[in-house]
Amino acid sequence: LIFLAAAFSEGLHMIMILLISRPFDIALRTVELIAFPMILLNSVGMLIFISTIKNVFQEKDIESEGKLRLALSVAEKSLPCFRKGISNLEGMTNAVSVIMESTVFNGVLITDRQQIMAKKQVGSRINLDHEKEYMDIAKQAMDEMNTLTVSEKDLSNPLSSTLEYYIIIATPLIQMEQAVGCMIVFEKRRWLRLEADISFVKGLAILFSSQLELAEVDYQKKLRHKAELYALQSQVNPHFLYNTLNTLSCICRESPHRARKLLLTMATYYRQTLDSNKCMVSITEEIEQINNYLLLEKARFEEKLEVTMDIPKEIDCLLPTLILQPIVDNAIKYGGDANGYMKIAVVARQEVRGTRITVTDCGPGFLPEILEEIMSESSSSSHIGLINVNKRMKSIFGEAYGIAITCSEEGPKVLLFIPNAVDVPLKLEGKRLQ
Repeated sequence: LIFLAAAFSEGLHMIMILLISRPFDIALRTVELIAFPMILLNSVGMLIFISTIKNVFQEKDIESEGKLRLALSVAEKSLPCFRKGISNLEGMTNAVSVIMESTVFNGVLITDRQQIMAKKQVGSRINLDHEKEYMDIAKQAMDEMNTLTVSEKDLSNPLSSTLEYYIIIATPLIQMEQAVGCMIVFEKRRWLRLEADISFVKGLAILFSSQLELAEVDYQKKLRHKAELYALQSQVNPHFLYNTLNTLSCICRESPHRARKLLLTMATYYRQTLDSNKCMVSITEEIEQINNYLLLEKARFEEKLEVTMDIPKEIDCLLPTLILQPIVDNAIKYGGDANGYMKIAVVARQEVRGTRITVTDCGPGFLPEILEEIMSESSSSSHIGLINVNKRMKSIFGEAYGIAITCSEEGPKVLLFIPNAVDVPLKLEGKRLQ
Protein backbone atom coordinates (compact mmCIF):
# COMPACT_ATOMS: atom_id res chain seq x y z
CA LEU A 1 0.00 0.00 0.00
CA ILE A 2 2.86 2.38 0.83
CA PHE A 3 4.57 1.46 -2.46
CA LEU A 4 1.40 2.15 -4.48
CA ALA A 5 0.79 5.46 -2.71
CA ALA A 6 4.35 6.59 -3.41
CA ALA A 7 4.08 5.46 -7.05
CA PHE A 8 0.79 7.37 -7.45
CA SER A 9 2.37 10.51 -5.97
CA GLU A 10 5.33 10.27 -8.38
CA GLY A 11 2.91 9.72 -11.26
CA LEU A 12 1.14 12.97 -10.38
CA HIS A 13 4.55 14.60 -10.20
CA MET A 14 5.28 13.56 -13.81
CA ILE A 15 1.87 14.85 -14.98
CA MET A 16 2.54 18.22 -13.33
CA ILE A 17 5.86 18.43 -15.20
CA LEU A 18 4.05 17.88 -18.49
CA LEU A 19 1.41 20.49 -17.68
CA ILE A 20 3.65 23.36 -16.68
CA SER A 21 6.84 22.75 -18.67
CA ARG A 22 7.44 24.36 -22.09
CA PRO A 23 8.24 23.44 -24.81
CA PHE A 24 6.03 20.40 -24.45
CA ASP A 25 8.01 18.06 -26.72
CA ILE A 26 11.19 18.48 -24.60
CA ALA A 27 9.19 17.97 -21.39
CA LEU A 28 7.64 14.83 -22.85
CA ARG A 29 11.01 13.32 -23.81
CA THR A 30 12.37 14.15 -20.32
CA VAL A 31 9.43 12.51 -18.58
CA GLU A 32 9.80 9.43 -20.80
CA LEU A 33 13.42 9.11 -19.64
CA ILE A 34 12.96 9.72 -15.88
CA ALA A 35 9.42 8.56 -15.12
CA PHE A 36 10.00 4.87 -14.62
CA PRO A 37 13.26 5.02 -12.59
CA MET A 38 12.00 7.90 -10.41
CA ILE A 39 8.65 6.25 -9.70
CA LEU A 40 10.32 2.92 -8.91
CA LEU A 41 13.21 4.24 -6.83
CA ASN A 42 11.18 6.80 -4.85
CA SER A 43 8.45 4.27 -4.14
CA VAL A 44 10.97 1.70 -2.95
CA GLY A 45 12.78 4.39 -0.92
CA MET A 46 9.54 5.49 0.71
CA LEU A 47 8.71 1.86 1.50
CA ILE A 48 12.15 1.36 3.11
CA PHE A 49 11.88 4.66 5.05
CA ILE A 50 8.45 3.89 6.51
CA SER A 51 9.45 0.32 7.32
CA THR A 52 12.56 1.58 9.12
CA ILE A 53 10.53 3.99 11.25
CA LYS A 54 8.04 1.23 12.01
CA ASN A 55 10.84 -1.11 13.05
CA VAL A 56 12.37 1.57 15.32
CA PHE A 57 9.09 2.06 17.15
CA GLN A 58 8.52 -1.69 17.35
CA GLU A 59 11.99 -2.23 18.79
CA LYS A 60 11.39 0.58 21.27
CA ASP A 61 8.10 -1.00 22.35
CA ILE A 62 9.74 -4.41 22.65
CA GLU A 63 12.59 -2.92 24.68
CA SER A 64 10.16 -1.07 26.96
CA GLU A 65 8.09 -4.23 27.38
CA GLY A 66 11.24 -6.19 28.24
CA LYS A 67 12.36 -3.56 30.75
CA LEU A 68 8.91 -3.55 32.34
CA ARG A 69 8.88 -7.35 32.59
CA LEU A 70 12.38 -7.28 34.06
CA ALA A 71 11.42 -4.54 36.55
CA LEU A 72 8.46 -6.57 37.77
CA SER A 73 10.66 -9.67 38.06
CA VAL A 74 13.33 -7.81 40.03
CA ALA A 75 10.70 -6.16 42.22
CA GLU A 76 9.05 -9.50 42.98
CA LYS A 77 12.35 -10.88 44.25
CA SER A 78 13.64 -7.79 46.04
CA LEU A 79 10.53 -6.19 47.57
CA PRO A 80 10.61 -8.50 50.62
CA CYS A 81 14.09 -7.09 51.37
CA PHE A 82 12.53 -3.66 52.00
CA ARG A 83 9.93 -4.84 54.52
CA LYS A 84 12.12 -3.89 57.48
CA GLY A 85 12.97 -0.46 56.09
CA ILE A 86 15.99 1.07 54.44
CA SER A 87 18.01 0.92 57.67
CA ASN A 88 18.03 -2.89 57.62
CA LEU A 89 21.56 -3.79 56.44
CA GLU A 90 20.80 -7.43 55.60
CA GLY A 91 17.74 -6.51 53.57
CA MET A 92 19.57 -3.89 51.52
CA THR A 93 22.46 -6.29 50.87
CA ASN A 94 20.04 -8.92 49.58
CA ALA A 95 18.24 -6.35 47.41
CA VAL A 96 21.51 -5.26 45.78
CA SER A 97 22.40 -8.91 45.10
CA VAL A 98 19.01 -9.54 43.45
CA ILE A 99 19.38 -6.47 41.21
CA MET A 100 22.88 -7.45 40.13
CA GLU A 101 21.89 -11.05 39.39
CA SER A 102 18.83 -10.03 37.34
CA THR A 103 20.27 -7.16 35.28
CA VAL A 104 23.37 -6.28 33.25
CA PHE A 105 24.34 -3.38 35.49
CA ASN A 106 28.00 -3.20 36.41
CA GLY A 107 27.41 -1.85 39.91
CA VAL A 108 24.60 -0.98 42.34
CA LEU A 109 24.59 1.16 45.49
CA ILE A 110 21.79 1.73 48.00
CA THR A 111 22.22 4.52 50.55
CA ASP A 112 20.25 6.12 53.34
CA ARG A 113 20.59 9.81 54.23
CA GLN A 114 23.95 9.29 55.94
CA GLN A 115 25.84 6.33 54.52
CA ILE A 116 26.05 3.57 51.92
CA MET A 117 23.97 0.64 53.17
CA ALA A 118 24.89 -1.94 50.50
CA LYS A 119 26.98 -2.11 47.33
CA LYS A 120 28.05 -4.63 44.71
CA GLN A 121 30.01 -4.43 41.46
CA VAL A 122 31.22 -6.48 38.50
CA GLY A 123 34.68 -5.80 37.09
CA SER A 124 37.51 -3.67 38.40
CA ARG A 125 36.94 -0.37 36.59
CA ILE A 126 34.43 0.83 39.21
CA ASN A 127 35.78 1.74 42.62
CA LEU A 128 32.84 1.66 45.02
CA ASP A 129 35.16 2.41 47.93
CA HIS A 130 34.95 6.12 47.10
CA GLU A 131 32.00 6.44 49.45
CA LYS A 132 32.13 10.22 49.84
CA GLU A 133 31.93 10.78 46.07
CA TYR A 134 28.89 8.56 45.69
CA MET A 135 27.21 9.89 48.85
CA ASP A 136 27.56 13.39 47.36
CA ILE A 137 25.72 12.18 44.24
CA ALA A 138 23.06 10.50 46.38
CA LYS A 139 22.53 13.58 48.54
CA GLN A 140 22.26 15.78 45.47
CA ALA A 141 19.53 13.53 44.05
CA MET A 142 17.70 13.41 47.41
CA ASP A 143 17.96 17.16 48.00
CA GLU A 144 16.61 17.93 44.52
CA MET A 145 13.70 15.55 45.13
CA ASN A 146 12.88 17.13 48.50
CA THR A 147 12.61 20.57 46.89
CA LEU A 148 9.90 19.44 44.44
CA THR A 149 6.17 19.59 45.02
CA VAL A 150 4.13 16.39 45.22
CA SER A 151 2.94 16.66 41.58
CA GLU A 152 6.45 17.39 40.29
CA LYS A 153 7.91 14.32 42.01
CA ASP A 154 5.82 12.02 39.82
CA LEU A 155 7.23 13.64 36.65
CA SER A 156 10.86 14.03 37.70
CA ASN A 157 13.62 11.86 36.23
CA PRO A 158 16.66 10.39 38.01
CA LEU A 159 20.00 12.14 37.85
CA SER A 160 22.46 10.80 35.29
CA SER A 161 26.16 11.56 34.88
CA THR A 162 29.08 10.10 32.92
CA LEU A 163 32.31 8.52 34.12
CA GLU A 164 35.20 7.40 31.90
CA TYR A 165 33.69 4.01 31.18
CA TYR A 166 30.25 4.08 32.79
CA ILE A 167 26.99 5.99 33.05
CA ILE A 168 25.69 6.67 36.58
CA ILE A 169 21.92 6.79 37.19
CA ALA A 170 20.88 7.98 40.66
CA THR A 171 17.25 7.94 41.77
CA PRO A 172 15.92 8.75 45.27
CA LEU A 173 13.85 6.38 47.39
CA ILE A 174 10.79 8.18 48.75
CA GLN A 175 9.07 7.59 52.08
CA MET A 176 6.32 9.80 53.48
CA GLU A 177 6.91 12.20 50.54
CA GLN A 178 10.52 12.70 51.65
CA ALA A 179 13.69 11.26 50.08
CA VAL A 180 15.14 8.88 52.68
CA GLY A 181 17.70 7.10 50.53
CA CYS A 182 19.04 6.68 47.03
CA MET A 183 19.71 3.89 44.53
CA ILE A 184 22.68 4.38 42.20
CA VAL A 185 23.39 2.06 39.26
CA PHE A 186 26.42 1.88 36.96
CA GLU A 187 26.09 0.89 33.29
CA LYS A 188 28.62 0.74 30.47
CA ARG A 189 28.72 3.77 28.22
CA ARG A 190 26.85 3.43 24.93
CA TRP A 191 26.17 5.66 21.96
CA LEU A 192 22.45 5.06 22.22
CA ARG A 193 20.29 7.15 24.54
CA LEU A 194 19.39 5.70 27.94
CA GLU A 195 15.70 6.57 28.23
CA ALA A 196 14.70 2.92 28.64
CA ASP A 197 17.33 2.33 31.33
CA ILE A 198 16.39 5.53 33.16
CA SER A 199 12.72 4.55 33.07
CA PHE A 200 13.65 1.07 34.30
CA VAL A 201 15.62 2.42 37.28
CA LYS A 202 12.88 4.95 38.05
CA GLY A 203 10.24 2.21 37.97
CA LEU A 204 12.27 0.08 40.37
CA ALA A 205 12.68 3.04 42.72
CA ILE A 206 8.92 3.69 42.69
CA LEU A 207 8.20 0.06 43.59
CA PHE A 208 10.84 0.09 46.33
CA SER A 209 9.47 3.38 47.69
CA SER A 210 5.97 1.90 47.84
CA GLN A 211 7.32 -1.02 49.85
CA LEU A 212 9.11 1.40 52.20
CA GLU A 213 5.79 3.24 52.70
CA LEU A 214 4.10 -0.03 53.66
CA ALA A 215 7.01 -0.92 55.94
CA GLU A 216 6.71 2.49 57.64
CA VAL A 217 2.98 2.01 58.27
CA ASP A 218 3.69 -1.40 59.76
CA TYR A 219 6.53 0.06 61.84
CA GLN A 220 4.22 2.78 63.17
CA LYS A 221 1.70 0.17 64.24
CA LYS A 222 4.38 -1.83 66.03
CA LEU A 223 5.74 1.28 67.78
CA ARG A 224 2.28 2.27 68.90
CA HIS A 225 1.64 -1.23 70.16
CA LYS A 226 4.94 -1.12 72.08
CA ALA A 227 3.99 2.25 73.53
CA GLU A 228 0.66 0.93 74.70
CA LEU A 229 2.33 -2.14 76.21
CA TYR A 230 4.88 0.03 77.97
CA ALA A 231 2.12 2.30 79.27
CA LEU A 232 0.29 -0.70 80.66
CA GLN A 233 3.48 -2.15 82.14
CA SER A 234 4.47 1.11 83.82
CA GLN A 235 0.99 2.14 84.89
CA VAL A 236 -1.00 -1.02 85.51
CA ASN A 237 1.85 -3.15 86.80
CA PRO A 238 1.39 -4.80 90.21
CA HIS A 239 3.70 -2.35 91.96
CA PHE A 240 1.87 0.73 90.75
CA LEU A 241 -1.54 -0.81 91.42
CA TYR A 242 -0.49 -2.07 94.86
CA ASN A 243 1.02 1.30 95.86
CA THR A 244 -2.05 3.20 94.66
CA LEU A 245 -4.53 0.90 96.42
CA ASN A 246 -2.43 0.89 99.58
CA THR A 247 -2.39 4.70 99.55
CA LEU A 248 -6.15 4.79 99.02
CA SER A 249 -6.73 2.39 101.91
CA CYS A 250 -4.85 4.75 104.22
CA ILE A 251 -6.72 7.79 102.92
CA CYS A 252 -10.07 6.03 103.41
CA ARG A 253 -9.60 6.17 107.19
CA GLU A 254 -8.65 9.85 107.26
CA SER A 255 -10.67 11.32 104.39
CA PRO A 256 -13.28 9.09 102.70
CA HIS A 257 -14.30 11.97 100.44
CA ARG A 258 -10.74 12.38 99.10
CA ALA A 259 -10.43 8.60 98.67
CA ARG A 260 -13.61 8.62 96.58
CA LYS A 261 -12.20 11.37 94.35
CA LEU A 262 -8.96 9.46 93.88
CA LEU A 263 -10.85 6.28 92.97
CA LEU A 264 -12.79 8.21 90.33
CA THR A 265 -9.53 9.69 89.08
CA MET A 266 -7.97 6.24 88.85
CA ALA A 267 -11.02 4.95 86.94
CA THR A 268 -10.86 7.89 84.52
CA TYR A 269 -7.13 7.43 84.09
CA TYR A 270 -7.37 3.74 83.23
CA ARG A 271 -10.33 4.30 80.94
CA GLN A 272 -8.39 6.92 78.94
CA THR A 273 -5.34 4.67 78.76
CA LEU A 274 -7.15 1.49 77.75
CA ASP A 275 -9.81 2.98 75.46
CA SER A 276 -7.65 5.37 73.45
CA ASN A 277 -7.54 4.34 69.78
CA LYS A 278 -6.10 7.62 68.53
CA CYS A 279 -2.67 7.87 66.99
CA MET A 280 -2.47 11.63 67.54
CA VAL A 281 -4.09 13.65 70.33
CA SER A 282 -4.18 17.32 71.27
CA ILE A 283 -1.75 18.61 73.85
CA THR A 284 -4.76 19.31 76.09
CA GLU A 285 -5.78 15.64 76.09
CA GLU A 286 -2.21 14.50 76.74
CA ILE A 287 -1.78 16.90 79.68
CA GLU A 288 -5.14 15.87 81.11
CA GLN A 289 -4.02 12.24 81.09
CA ILE A 290 -0.73 13.17 82.77
CA ASN A 291 -2.57 15.21 85.42
CA ASN A 292 -4.73 12.20 86.31
CA TYR A 293 -1.59 10.09 86.63
CA LEU A 294 0.07 12.75 88.81
CA LEU A 295 -2.93 12.98 91.14
CA LEU A 296 -2.44 9.33 91.98
CA GLU A 297 1.31 9.74 92.41
CA LYS A 298 0.88 12.85 94.56
CA ALA A 299 -1.43 10.92 96.85
CA ARG A 300 1.44 8.52 97.37
CA PHE A 301 4.40 10.92 97.65
CA GLU A 302 2.41 13.89 99.04
CA GLU A 303 4.66 16.92 99.67
CA LYS A 304 7.74 15.18 98.27
CA LEU A 305 6.34 15.47 94.74
CA GLU A 306 5.92 18.91 93.21
CA VAL A 307 4.88 19.25 89.59
CA THR A 308 4.34 22.49 87.66
CA MET A 309 2.60 22.69 84.29
CA ASP A 310 3.33 25.76 82.17
CA ILE A 311 1.18 25.21 79.08
CA PRO A 312 -0.24 28.45 77.57
CA LYS A 313 -3.87 28.16 76.54
CA GLU A 314 -3.19 29.39 73.02
CA ILE A 315 -1.04 26.32 72.26
CA ASP A 316 -3.08 23.86 70.23
CA CYS A 317 -0.86 21.23 68.64
CA LEU A 318 -1.27 17.55 67.91
CA LEU A 319 1.29 15.09 69.23
CA PRO A 320 1.59 11.28 69.35
CA THR A 321 -0.50 9.72 72.06
CA LEU A 322 1.34 8.62 75.22
CA ILE A 323 4.44 10.55 74.16
CA LEU A 324 4.88 12.73 77.29
CA GLN A 325 3.84 10.27 79.98
CA PRO A 326 6.96 8.03 79.74
CA ILE A 327 9.12 11.14 80.21
CA VAL A 328 7.17 12.28 83.29
CA ASP A 329 7.17 8.72 84.66
CA ASN A 330 10.96 8.56 84.20
CA ALA A 331 11.33 11.89 86.03
CA ILE A 332 9.34 10.56 89.01
CA LYS A 333 11.42 7.38 89.17
CA TYR A 334 14.86 8.94 88.82
CA GLY A 335 14.36 12.70 89.37
CA GLY A 336 14.54 12.92 93.16
CA ASP A 337 17.19 14.95 94.94
CA ALA A 338 19.38 13.74 97.83
CA ASN A 339 16.47 14.15 100.28
CA GLY A 340 13.98 12.32 98.09
CA TYR A 341 12.11 15.45 96.96
CA MET A 342 11.00 15.60 93.34
CA LYS A 343 10.42 18.86 91.49
CA ILE A 344 9.19 18.32 87.95
CA ALA A 345 8.31 21.02 85.42
CA VAL A 346 6.53 20.57 82.09
CA VAL A 347 6.83 23.66 79.90
CA ALA A 348 5.46 24.24 76.37
CA ARG A 349 6.23 27.21 74.13
CA GLN A 350 4.87 28.04 70.71
CA GLU A 351 7.50 28.85 68.07
CA VAL A 352 7.29 29.73 64.40
CA ARG A 353 7.77 26.19 63.12
CA GLY A 354 6.11 24.26 65.93
CA THR A 355 5.82 23.68 69.67
CA ARG A 356 8.78 23.16 71.99
CA ILE A 357 8.05 21.02 75.08
CA THR A 358 10.54 20.45 77.91
CA VAL A 359 10.35 18.21 80.98
CA THR A 360 12.86 18.95 83.75
CA ASP A 361 13.50 17.51 87.22
CA CYS A 362 15.98 18.05 90.06
CA GLY A 363 17.61 14.62 89.89
CA PRO A 364 21.29 13.82 89.38
CA GLY A 365 20.88 13.48 85.61
CA PHE A 366 21.87 10.73 83.22
CA LEU A 367 25.15 8.92 83.31
CA PRO A 368 27.05 9.17 80.00
CA GLU A 369 26.62 5.47 79.29
CA ILE A 370 22.86 5.65 79.98
CA LEU A 371 22.55 8.66 77.72
CA GLU A 372 24.44 6.79 75.00
CA GLU A 373 22.05 3.83 75.34
CA ILE A 374 19.02 6.08 74.93
CA MET A 375 20.38 7.99 71.93
CA SER A 376 21.58 4.81 70.22
CA GLU A 377 18.22 3.15 71.00
CA SER A 378 19.87 0.14 72.62
CA SER A 379 17.48 -2.80 73.03
CA SER A 380 19.20 -3.85 76.25
CA SER A 381 18.66 -0.53 78.04
CA SER A 382 16.32 -0.30 81.04
CA HIS A 383 15.08 3.13 79.88
CA ILE A 384 12.76 1.65 77.27
CA GLY A 385 10.21 4.44 77.77
CA LEU A 386 12.56 7.21 76.61
CA ILE A 387 13.94 5.02 73.81
CA ASN A 388 10.41 4.37 72.58
CA VAL A 389 9.61 8.09 72.67
CA ASN A 390 12.78 8.84 70.68
CA LYS A 391 11.93 6.21 68.06
CA ARG A 392 8.35 7.35 67.67
CA MET A 393 9.26 11.01 67.32
CA LYS A 394 11.87 10.29 64.61
CA SER A 395 9.66 7.81 62.82
CA ILE A 396 6.62 10.12 62.70
CA PHE A 397 8.22 13.53 62.14
CA GLY A 398 11.67 12.68 60.76
CA GLU A 399 15.22 11.99 61.94
CA ALA A 400 15.72 15.61 63.02
CA TYR A 401 12.87 15.44 65.55
CA GLY A 402 14.14 12.91 68.08
CA ILE A 403 14.26 13.85 71.75
CA ALA A 404 17.17 15.93 73.06
CA ILE A 405 18.54 15.35 76.58
CA THR A 406 20.81 17.81 78.38
CA CYS A 407 22.21 17.63 81.91
CA SER A 408 23.30 20.58 84.05
CA GLU A 409 23.72 21.48 87.70
CA GLU A 410 20.02 22.35 87.88
CA GLY A 411 19.06 18.86 86.69
CA PRO A 412 18.34 17.01 83.44
CA LYS A 413 16.10 18.35 80.72
CA VAL A 414 14.26 16.31 78.07
CA LEU A 415 13.16 18.31 75.03
CA LEU A 416 10.65 17.49 72.29
CA PHE A 417 9.84 19.64 69.28
CA ILE A 418 6.42 19.07 67.66
CA PRO A 419 6.51 20.63 64.15
CA ASN A 420 3.50 22.28 62.61
CA ALA A 421 1.41 19.94 60.46
CA VAL A 422 1.89 22.22 57.44
CA ASP A 423 5.69 21.91 57.74
CA VAL A 424 5.91 18.14 58.04
CA PRO A 425 3.48 15.98 56.00
CA LEU A 426 2.39 13.07 58.17
CA LYS A 427 0.97 9.78 57.00
CA LEU A 428 0.01 7.63 59.91
CA GLU A 429 -1.73 4.34 59.15
CA GLY A 430 -2.65 5.60 55.71
CA LYS A 431 -4.33 8.86 56.88
CA ARG A 432 -2.95 12.37 56.40
CA LEU A 433 -2.90 14.54 59.48
CA GLN A 434 -4.35 17.97 58.76
